Amino acid sequence: MQAIGNLRQWCIAEAGIRKHGVRLAQCESMGIDEKMSVDQNTFIQTYVAEAHALLQEMEGLLLHWDAGPRDADTIDSLFRAAHTIKGSAGMFNLNPIVEFTHIVEDVLVRVRDGNVEVVPDLVALLLDSCDYMLLLVNVVAGQGEQLDEAALARGIELSKRLQRYRTDEEADAKETKETTASNSATSALAKGSEVSSDNWHISLRFGKN
Repeated sequence: MQAIGNLRQWCIAEAGIRKHGVRLAQCESMGIDEKMSVDQNTFIQTYVAEAHALLQEMEGLLLHWDAGPRDADTIDSLFRAAHTIKGSAGMFNLNPIVEFTHIVEDVLVRVRDGNVEVVPDLVALLLDSCDYMLLLVNVVAGQGEQLDEAALARGIELSKRLQRYRTDEEADAKETKETTASNSATSALAKGSEVSSDNWHISLRFGKN
């Protein structure tokens, strides 16, 4: 959270403008490209340090998160931490971090909204996801390298497991069932509207003799 705050404060100071009354998007576009070409590494390292702290915070919250009734404060803190990690990564175009953390963020939104129950399996999955986010931060941001095949495979596996909580499978299944039933009824109605008959119709036309 502090990393993105530092970037915003720096942009405002460098541009020589006041924070109030100035849109953030305008602020971030004023001279940031030139400065970032020099100081980008410093800011990325700041981001890495802040991401480490946020992930440590998330891990601590999850380890003390009892399965059962939802704790609104804990969920909000988890969401804010994930959102900050994702948002700051987006400023540096660290897409692997952004894409995976976005999935985690979506799951936390569903938990916050009461659409997903907090169970031990979910807590364990979120802890595994935090470990993977730490790997992403260290490799993609800290070292500026690409993920190896093993890390990519791990990310795919975790994403599939998270997807179970990210979407409402029961609602999707119900919608599919209803669509299938509707299509069947329409097909039967169309078939029933066809007129069948065993009678022959003979038409005669007489010409002039």
